[in-house]
Amino acid sequence: MALVNAECPIEGCDYIARHAAAAVVAAMLSIHATVHVAAPRAPGANAKMEKLKRPSIALAGTGEAWSYFITRWGEYKTGTKLVGPDIVAQLLECCEEDLRKDLTRAAGKSLADSDEKDVLAAMKALAVRAENTMVARVALSNMRQGYEEPIRSFHARIKGQADTCKYEMKCTKTGCDQVNDFTEEILRNVIARGIADSEIQLDLLGEKNQDMPLKDMIEYIEAKESGKRSASRLLDPQSTDMISSSYRRGKQQDARTRGGARPEKSTAKPEGVCIYCGKACLGGRSTRPPSEETDGTCDEQTAAFVELCTVTVASADGELRTLPLAHHLYDDMCDKWMKRASSPQPYVNLTLTNEREDYKALGFDLLKRTRAVSLPAMADTGCQSCLIGIKVAQQMGLSTEDLIPVSMTMKAANNKGIRILGAAVVRFAGSSGDARRLETRQIAYVTDT
Repeated sequence: MALVNAECPIEGCDYIARHAAAAVVAAMLSIHATVHVAAPRAPGANAKMEKLKRPSIALAGTGEAWSYFITRWGEYKTGTKLVGPDIVAQLLECCEEDLRKDLTRAAGKSLADSDEKDVLAAMKALAVRAENTMVARVALSNMRQGYEEPIRSFHARIKGQADTCKYEMKCTKTGCDQVNDFTEEILRNVIARGIADSEIQLDLLGEKNQDMPLKDMIEYIEAKESGKRSASRLLDPQSTDMISSSYRRGKQQDARTRGGARPEKSTAKPEGVCIYCGKACLGGRSTRPPSEETDGTCDEQTAAFVELCTVTVASADGELRTLPLAHHLYDDMCDKWMKRASSPQPYVNLTLTNEREDYKALGFDLLKRTRAVSLPAMADTGCQSCLIGIKVAQQMGLSTEDLIPVSMTMKAANNKGIRILGAAVVRFAGSSGDARRLETRQIAYVTDT
């Protein structure tokens, strides 16, 4: 009697059931299937792997975006084990709708039967807009590290931009076809110039080894950043114990009186007159003998200011003495308050001119010939209009009779009105950080205050 053979349907299994009766063969396979069900899972194996996400590419992007897409496409193709016509089919599905439409229009037919290399070339022609190499290089040189951006993130960002700059040069020696790539040297210069932390930048520029490779430079800066972030943990504990805030003193006093009656509010006469409200209040600090009884003007406002903006130290006799707090700025890198002076006012050097065509465009005529004036001007970001003094207008050759009458009213930060004498149409011109000339036309309001 002929034997009935049946192979195990599980991929990779060589088991074959053989018997003369087909029912017995089916039973043998059913028993064998329990072996696969009970087979232990390999250590670390997942029950179900997450499906790979297909990359996408849009129309008229950058060269950096295309390079990233090519990398992602290679990973996707390997991870999904694409073969044959599935490669081109999935590649076309990577195109966003606008790109897919233009791709079909340009080819005049479907590209489903084309070769992968040809499809990629056609996609690149539409997905990457033409870029001027010089413009890309200027953009790279102007890139700066963000305030809280790690150096490795900054390096990755400028590396992507550098890929479009084509920092390559072919050897000019006869018979030599070698192409030299000096991208790394350029990136070293960009990083040295664009470091956000000035202290780390000075340390780098003062480093003895000025020819360190790019990799070593990144590690050097990264170590500096890590050190600054950890600096607050290395403070001398004795110095931190010397200074205690008024808030902490209040907590200690509460602990001493906890469980008993609430301490009565002191009615003692203050030692002097408050330097904030000019009266003998309970909250202010004194600078001269008292002149009147306490009226509590600063009890809530000034007292809170004093509590927050003063520190105390213990003197030799154990008495707590209040000291004024110097100006501090919070340093995110060090994660602590740093004693630093306020930033200077944002003054920029500008040239001020009057042009007759600007006046005519507004329906006025500039009757006299004026002169250009160069002076430092404060870039007040809190002001929505330009304000100049009468002395500046006079330097330009304008008198109060030459000013345009206006209905504009302005107020200062203290909500008090600013007297406006009139307006002048002024062109403000200056230079940016990369030496580009910038100019803006403004109606400048003239005041004598």
